[in-house]
Amino acid sequence: MSGPDSSTKVENLSELRMLFARNLDSLVSKERSVSDCARKLRISRSQLNRFLSGETYPRPDVLQRLCLYFGTDARILTTSLAELARVVPQIAPSGLLPSLFGDIEPVSHSVLPDGIYAEWMLSTTHLDTVEMHLFRIYTEDGRRIGKVRLSISDAMPGMRRYRYPMLKCVAQYFMQRAGFASIDRVADQNFHAFTAFRVGYGSATGVYPGFKLSGISHDPKRYFSRIPCMLQRVAGDTKSLLAAARVPEFMIMSDAPQIVQRILKDVHGEADG
Repeated sequence: MSGPDSSTKVENLSELRMLFARNLDSLVSKERSVSDCARKLRISRSQLNRFLSGETYPRPDVLQRLCLYFGTDARILTTSLAELARVVPQIAPSGLLPSLFGDIEPVSHSVLPDGIYAEWMLSTTHLDTVEMHLFRIYTEDGRRIGKVRLSISDAMPGMRRYRYPMLKCVAQYFMQRAGFASIDRVADQNFHAFTAFRVGYGSATGVYPGFKLSGISHDPKRYFSRIPCMLQRVAGDTKSLLAAARVPEFMIMSDAPQIVQRILKDVHGEADG
């Protein structure tokens, strides 16, 4: 199968399927084998071959697994990997990431207190949809750590949290000139993200608008997504924590809290500007 062409968008349905097939073929070709890649994605080899041949598109839940595994987003359905790669800034070699934490200043407790936080972000796999993940942020050996578990299958708006298999994600938070930032990694996946946050939003407290660059991989040829997001501190009382845990992991934008809608739309507008 030939490599990705340089066209940005195509309209014909069969051409769209073949564009996606070329994108996927380019990504799968870096794996040990098609069978091994299918096993890691928890789909059959024949199903993966149908995607690679341009016969069909993946379901939304399978598309999310593909995007998460390969560190890309739903734009691979309509945009060539070559075009997507042009918007990605140059990054340092991945070997620099572990040593980086020894030379940086952890974010202070006055800026980001220990506790439970909701991370809201625009979905990369569902249109007009937001995701909400619950992070536990704490201090360990002077470092500021965040941990979360992410669903990896059948993630759809209204889905009950923790219903399906989860991936573990660990983040470290450090000071920046304006606000703070985090670098996080999904366990057992070649998937990292860098997120820059600022503190506060108007008169609101306990909220941190941010912008996430995801998909920093050990393979420099992997691809990336840019995602508006925010952190929102959850009150520490039992009622508030239980209420946060009952919020669906995915929801349509209009069902999200008003402050979440405003911040994500504002950050998205800043990024486009």
